[in-house]
Amino acid sequence: RLTQAFDGMRRQLARHLEQLTRATREQERLRSELEIAHQIQVALLPSEHYLDARCAMFELHATLRPARAVGGDLYSYFMLDQQHFCLMVGDVSDKGIPAALFMARAITLAKALAPRARQPAQLLVQLNRELCQGNDSCMFITLLCGVLDTSTGHLVLSSAGHEPPILHRDGKGELMEIETGPAIGLDEEADYVEHELELRAGDTLLMYTDGITEAGAADGEMFGIERTLASLDRPPLPVDPGDFTDRLMTDVDAFA
Repeated sequence: RLTQAFDGMRRQLARHLEQLTRATREQERLRSELEIAHQIQVALLPSEHYLDARCAMFELHATLRPARAVGGDLYSYFMLDQQHFCLMVGDVSDKGIPAALFMARAITLAKALAPRARQPAQLLVQLNRELCQGNDSCMFITLLCGVLDTSTGHLVLSSAGHEPPILHRDGKGELMEIETGPAIGLDEEADYVEHELELRAGDTLLMYTDGITEAGAADGEMFGIERTLASLDRPPLPVDPGDFTDRLMTDVDAFA
């Protein structure tokens, strides 16, 4: 009986070591995939000093910090011509390598389509049709897209299921009511509407993802839109967009 017991323990230990080796290999593979996805994600984002001298009419700051090694959030901005500036913030439905590749496809297509589309609603329609093609995994993106006339401050926004932006004006932030269409990648016939806004001197527009509003505390409570507005409104008011962003991220970190 003692010999049988030792023999059984030996076989169990061998199986355990085999399972541990397999799990270690799987973790290494996953870590490698996440690192690749992170590199893809970072490489596609505009650099901090992208904007050139002809954009002196406004200031812009963008930041992305995945909750894990890689997330599904994205942003992009680029000049359409010497007067019109396109910007977008989005959130892919998945995480990891699939999300990074879908994000890469979305950003690349958006940059190619934007000069022809000219208006954000047209861009969302064309981008949606392209991303619906061959989307067997049914991934989708919520996206908020805007085109700014840098000479006048006229901004045209269009939303594909994304969180509404916040306009900070005269020391107070207000959630904008923007009609939204469906997320991109699900319905090839989806249509989108536009919202027009005149930005004044000193106005700040915040575009964000649910990584801010759905950041969770230990008790399960979410950061929410009210805390987001309170962070923006708290005196002393930030001087530039980077200060707004840094303070909001600090408040989220303290809460979550």
